[in-house]
Amino acid sequence: MLNRGFECILIQTNSFEAINDIQEEALGGSKSTLITRIHQLLSKVHHWSIQHIPRDENKIADGLVKMVHDKRTRLHILKDLT
Repeated sequence: MLNRGFECILIQTNSFEAINDIQEEALGGSKSTLITRIHQLLSKVHHWSIQHIPRDENKIADGLVKMVHDKRTRLHILKDLT
């Protein structure tokens, strides 16, 4: 995201816990190394927001996560499809 020059980031997740943790860190409350690192990255963009999206409304992302966790499937990332 940073290498591509994005100025605005929208984070969508079905985890209310993740939303709360990330928003809490924005107020200086989290002690999690992962959440702190997320905020270090987000501080490099002009604007970011986070929103809840139900899992059943985001089946593509949910399927990708399941593929990554399935050891029999290999995930290939294509840089540019155009």
